[in-house]
Amino acid sequence: MLWFFDRGDECLRVETRHDNDTSEFVATVDYPDGSQRVERFGTVGDFRDWLIAFERLLREERWTGRSGPIVLPYGWSSGSG
Repeated sequence: MLWFFDRGDECLRVETRHDNDTSEFVATVDYPDGSQRVERFGTVGDFRDWLIAFERLLREERWTGRSGPIVLPYGWSSGSG
């Protein structure tokens, strides 16, 4: 899934997916300055906890989410829901 957040004229992109090769949940954050952060999690619970904390941080930093995620046709196993 792709999530986009705006703050003024800046845009931040978050991609969430499941790495089927390693069985890890992955969050990739692309920042407006061109830097990237990749986080990997072994359990869906750890992944969910990180997402909740990251969303809180984005709100505190005044990022505004665009309407809903864009669902990608790859990156999720059938049992990772």
